[in-house]
Order: sequence, then C-alpha cells, then structure tokens
Amino acid sequence: MKSCWLWGLFCVLLGASTVYAQLSVEDALARLKDKQKGHPPTQPTTTATQPDAEAVVATTQKVTISDERYPNGELKSRYSVTAAGVKSGPYSLFTDDGKRVEHGMYRDGEREGTRQTFFANGKVKLQDNYRKGQRDGALIEYDEKGNILQSGDYKGGEPTHISEFKDGLPISDKTYVAGMLVYPRSTAMIVSELGRIEKMKIEMGKSAEPVPVHEGGNDSAKDRDEAVRLLMQYRYLSYVPYEGLSLDPVYCAHNEAAAGILSAIGKLSHTPPNPGWPADRYKFAFEGTSHSNVYMSGGNPAALCVQSVNAYMEDSDSSNIDRLGHRRWCLNPRMGKVGFASFKGYSSMWSFDGSRAETPDFDFISYPAAGYYPSTHFGTRNAWSVTVNEGKYARPSDKSVKVSVTPVKVQVTQNTIMPTGKALEFDYNGVNLAGFGISNCIIFRPVGVKTNPGTAYLVEITGLQARDGKPATIKYVVEFFKPAVG
Repeated sequence: MKSCWLWGLFCVLLGASTVYAQLSVEDALARLKDKQKGHPPTQPTTTATQPDAEAVVATTQKVTISDERYPNGELKSRYSVTAAGVKSGPYSLFTDDGKRVEHGMYRDGEREGTRQTFFANGKVKLQDNYRKGQRDGALIEYDEKGNILQSGDYKGGEPTHISEFKDGLPISDKTYVAGMLVYPRSTAMIVSELGRIEKMKIEMGKSAEPVPVHEGGNDSAKDRDEAVRLLMQYRYLSYVPYEGLSLDPVYCAHNEAAAGILSAIGKLSHTPPNPGWPADRYKFAFEGTSHSNVYMSGGNPAALCVQSVNAYMEDSDSSNIDRLGHRRWCLNPRMGKVGFASFKGYSSMWSFDGSRAETPDFDFISYPAAGYYPSTHFGTRNAWSVTVNEGKYARPSDKSVKVSVTPVKVQVTQNTIMPTGKALEFDYNGVNLAGFGISNCIIFRPVGVKTNPGTAYLVEITGLQARDGKPATIKYVVEFFKPAVG
C-alpha cells in the first residue's frame, strides 16, 4: 500500500492515463451519418477533459491508493479509497497481461461521472455516465471495430431513450416513459421499414422433386407476391421474424389445388369432399385445404390473396373471434416459408410451416402491437390478442386473467402516462389454449376504440403466472398513427 495526496487530480492533469471525454447521442448519430457517407466510424477522443467541480472535490480528499495484483505480479485493480475505506476518486481495472479494461470515478462510495470499458485491442467498448451511483446521461456502446451497437440516455438509473444499430444502421429506437418501454420504434422507422418491405423482391424457392400435376391454378402472380409483402408487414409490426420469408413452390401448388377444389364445391372448407377428381389430385388438394388458411370473396380477383391476408389478421367475426386461428398462423414466429394462390374467387395460404431456423426469445406476441401502430393495418372492430410464450408463462386461465384497456395520454417530456378516461368495456373476452401456430392466446375486443393519430391505450393483463409460479403482469401502450402517403 502506498499513500498520496491529490492522486486523482494528478491523474486528471496527466491526461494520458485517464479519459473523461463524453460522447453524446447526437455525436453517435453524426458518426453514423458519416459512415453512411463513406467515412469510417470513430472512437471517442482520448484527450483528457477537465472533470466537473464535484469530481475535482472527490479527488482532492486524502486518499489511499489500493492496488490488487494477479499471481503473475501484474496490476489487477487500482482504487482510490478514503481513510474510512470508502472508494472516492479515480479507479482502473486491468487484465493479467497489463491491458486496461475499465476506468472511471467514485465519489463517497458511489459511481460518479464518466466510465469507460475497453476491448483487448484498446478500443472503447462502452462509455456511460453516472450521478450519485446511478446511470445518468449519455451511453454509447461499440463493437471491436468501432461500429456503434447502441446509444442512448439515462436519468436516475432509468433509460429514457435507446437506439440500437446493426451494420451501422438503426434497427430500434426505443423511448421509455415512467420506467416503461412505451415506443420500441419511432414512427419514422416504422414507415421506412414498411416502405422497404413494399419494394422487396419475393423469392420463389426450388423444389427438390417435381411439383405434381394438380387441379386449380393461380389467377395473379403479382397478387401472390404482394400478399407475401403484406404478411411480412404485419409480422414486422408485431415483432415477429419476417426477413427472408419466401414462397415455397410445393406449398403454392397445394394452394392452387386447394383454391381449385373450393371453387369446384362452391364453399369454404378445410376438409372438402371429393367433387369427382382422380384420387391423387383430390388428396393433393385436400392436403392444401387442411394445412392452410382459406378465403373467398366476390371482390377483385387480381387482389384476392392480398384481401385474404387482411381478412386473416382481422379474424374477428363470430365464427373466429373465440380463437383467432388465422391470425395466429400468420404471426407464427417459426414460419419461414409460405404459399399463396387464388382461383375463381377462392384463395388459400399455406400456414403449417415451421422451417425458420432461429426465432427470438419473445415474451408475448400482440396485435395491435406495443408502441406506435399504423391505423392502416388495424380496424376499430378488430379483436385484440396477446399470445404468451409458453416457455415463460404457465397456461393462462380465463377464470384468473383480467384485462383492461384504458385511454391514456403519453407525455414524454413530463415522463408521465396519464389516463384520459375510464377503461373500455369489452364485447368479447376469453382465452384460447389451442396451438394455432403458438398456443395460449388471450383475446379481447374493446368497445369504442378509435385509431385517430395520437390516440393511445394502456393495456394491462393481470392474473398470469410465470413458469416458476410467481405472479406475472403484462403492461404496454398502443398509440395509433397514420403513415404519411408518398
């Protein structure tokens, strides 16, 4: 042990060994823009800056420099501690080969000011700020190459805004209010991604075996592709995997035959009778109807598949509201391939696919989903649904589950979520445990829902149980907005 006066201040004045530079979110975004213009991302400046007055006071107390070393003699940690043994002043942590992995400041036993952590190559990994022991101020995280992974702001230990990046591009833009993640994405981000999906090329996969000769057909290849894009948009909005969703040629053939047999019998059925077809062709069509969502309409035959996707997501008529099976197949997170076809007023969508190799560890899947939600993809009389992850929650019971939907005003700058009226009444409320894609669905339809821009509702579901038996609650805000056209 060795003792010194003003060691922390001395380190600051030396500059080279202690960095207190702060990087704001604006700096991070500016650097992101530079990268998009072809400029490489940069790390925070390594020029020492003068700490604030409180930090200087913290380092001018009489302190003892407390060192801990690895068995090989290399320095492991160095803290400034007061005579009472309280950390107060600068500190640094090192690897066993002498590389610094973290440094920052304490004041009276609590973190204060800027902290930085480092990769083995010396580049900054994380830079955040503290006040009275709580994260407070700007945060930014990098990968080993210096690319931004996330940036954000904290206040009093709680996040207020977090942006996440992948390959230099923003993938989420989270805003927190009153400690709750209210807006997982900004409206600008949602509109941008919906537009990108609209322009995506839809791939038709290849079949290992020749597609069997079958009855029926498909009235519009364009409609088929546009239906996949619309399905991808709904999946994106509900935070379900959507990238790479492709058409499968065998699925599409089954759907062509399914639409054909429904046209032949003149009605919808998942188990249609044989209208007199050869046995092999009937069996091929039956497999299509029994593994698919089916739809009929007298509308535009060139847009029947697109119409069907909207109908499947609505799914709120008296014969479907108790289970919302079509919607839940559309939002099945394991879906990686799909089939579509329309023929003579009938449409079919292959639903029984679970080919997606990786699925997120979701908490629940809801419609309309949490945060900003475009009114273009929701109807005021549509049922609301929350399907909980069976790996995280016990099976919900309609006897114990209670749901409320309350109109609210979200005030980001005031950090408040204020009720603007009483909880809405429901004209349907129930639980369905069947495995339509995923099981355990809570279904409710509030009366008097409005989708005017800025209209927001707080959804709260109580009476749930986590897998460990502890009580669980789901709470989120839905705020509708109208995407700008053009």
